Amino acid sequence: MTVEELHRAWAELDELEKQERYLVERLSEIRKAIKAQRLKIDDLGPPTINRLPTELLSQIFALCIPDPKFPEKPLHRIVGVSRRWRDVVWNNPCFWTSIKVRPFQGKNVLEKQLKRSRKALLDIWIEDWDHYELYEECFGFHALLNTIVLHVNRWRSLTISDAHSHSTPVTISMVLTRITQTSFHQHVLPLSNI
Repeated sequence: MTVEELHRAWAELDELEKQERYLVERLSEIRKAIKAQRLKIDDLGPPTINRLPTELLSQIFALCIPDPKFPEKPLHRIVGVSRRWRDVVWNNPCFWTSIKVRPFQGKNVLEKQLKRSRKALLDIWIEDWDHYELYEECFGFHALLNTIVLHVNRWRSLTISDAHSHSTPVTISMVLTRITQTSFHQHVLPLSNI
């Protein structure tokens, strides 16, 4: 090997080492850019809670309802958070099984609730109809009763409560005359089970 060949070999090695340093630096820059891009994607992606399965999200929402008779307030807050949360609540029948029939309630609201409950069992509360004659004229008590009686086969419970006990039998009578088949069962638990 001549001196000239040795110089060319050293020059070639020097060039290769420069390329190596450049590539190592470039690789480090690319790795940093990849890390930054992943963080950006994570920030732009949906929040972790929105990655939860719908069933789990529904269970979490159900835990936010302290009293099943009054799910409206917590549900109203939940559906206001996002379109997905609204869809989860609106499309899950378990959030629509508490049916209250009260004065000043529109029939269309009742019908929407019954539709959203699909085939789920219903807990019916008929309350505050102390002056049903007046309410019938103004708010259509009979129309509301007729609407819920169509779903009597899904009733899990029926609670009738009026502020004045004299109107309760009238309300009960109005409900029962619309039901074609009625059966009452008395369940007595021994004191040892309580």
